[in-house]
Amino acid sequence: MSNRILSLAICLSVCMLVGACSEKETSGVVDVVEETEKAVEITEGTKTPLPVNAHEEDVLSIETIIVDNEIVKNENPAILKKEMLFLPASVFESMRMDVEWEAAEQSLLLRNNEMALMLTASVNEADLNGQPFPLVAAPEVREGMLYVPSHIVEGAIGGAIYYDPYMAEVTIFTPSYIKDYQIDLAQLNTDVEMYLAEMEQNRMEAEETKSDGPEQSDGQENTDTTPTPAGPVDMKRLSGMYAGFRPDTNGYACGGMCWDFYTFLPKKRVVIGLPAKGGPETVDCQVDECLTYSIKGNQLKLSNGDTVAINTSAKGAFMLGGVQMAAVEPVQSGLKLNDTYKYTGYSGLIGINPAATSWTYVLRLETDGQFELTGTSLGSLAMPGSAISQTDSNGREDRGTYSIEGNTITLKSADGSIHQALFFLHDGDKEDIQVGLRNYYVD
Repeated sequence: MSNRILSLAICLSVCMLVGACSEKETSGVVDVVEETEKAVEITEGTKTPLPVNAHEEDVLSIETIIVDNEIVKNENPAILKKEMLFLPASVFESMRMDVEWEAAEQSLLLRNNEMALMLTASVNEADLNGQPFPLVAAPEVREGMLYVPSHIVEGAIGGAIYYDPYMAEVTIFTPSYIKDYQIDLAQLNTDVEMYLAEMEQNRMEAEETKSDGPEQSDGQENTDTTPTPAGPVDMKRLSGMYAGFRPDTNGYACGGMCWDFYTFLPKKRVVIGLPAKGGPETVDCQVDECLTYSIKGNQLKLSNGDTVAINTSAKGAFMLGGVQMAAVEPVQSGLKLNDTYKYTGYSGLIGINPAATSWTYVLRLETDGQFELTGTSLGSLAMPGSAISQTDSNGREDRGTYSIEGNTITLKSADGSIHQALFFLHDGDKEDIQVGLRNYYVD
């Protein structure tokens, strides 16, 4: 997710405290309080809200909700209906409010030290501290959950709410957060307009690029930073492993960069993710989950019921799930390297959010077959950085020997443990290597 709303808001609070903020830090956010911009599919690397169900094509589900600086762990998404944003009642608990639901009356009481707001399903007026409070739309019950119009966050509760249609995210700031961080909402709204104009221009340019090239699917495409394949991929004869990355801007999911892997096998089978024992040559359907697949139009249909968008971009790049993929090439047999490689990950807004963290792992490979790994454990090679307890990993150190065959690196630790992971060179560059889910490079 982009987290641009949160980064901008916190940056503005820093401006208030230190009196300065760079133009780069104050670019970008979408403000929607009463009526939102309609969500659209746009440029590479973005997310799109999904239809709630096939019978309500005008109702979109927005899964990512952030309150202050925390992602809400909530099974109920926000929804966008007829260009209006509705929030599930459950999200107000994350705003540190008392939430009382009366099923018989289909009424919801939201309360904190400053106010009490009563909302009732199908009624266009709420009760705010004993006084009528008009609503732009009546609350409605969906699957046992009351959904309320989002403008109450600002108009009744005194907070602020923003919807980013380009990243399909809702960000809410509580009154206490706005006060504590001295967020200038007027300045925030000015920057909103600048961001909207910038993103709309990007969208229009992307549409023009598509119209100039061959017809493409409606799937999203990632930023065109991985190399374009030397020749077109034959969709009828897919074979071998393909890799691609998705930016993880705030680091919550993958520590900064998420990697996708697809290994295509004979008999229309595919393994999604990392093989258990290393590179694609180690795939064993007794151990790895081998799915069968078929391709219909621009859809890769899997035997587990999932469907993945598959197409070729205007520049000839192979796309899977909106991510640009590149073939993983085998490395020279017995390859030995002599360099020190670094991998850096993060979670949160480093330097701004006091809860944010970053970490660096260092991998030393020598021509005599010796290795040294610091900052993490060998057993975490197949795990994204954010999945590991950094506190526990800091100071870890492993030494031993390594060997590389095919696309598998085998590391034998001095304590006798053996670990295998995917290995390949990015663009054939020995200073830019992939080890499992991590991209190590020579600094």
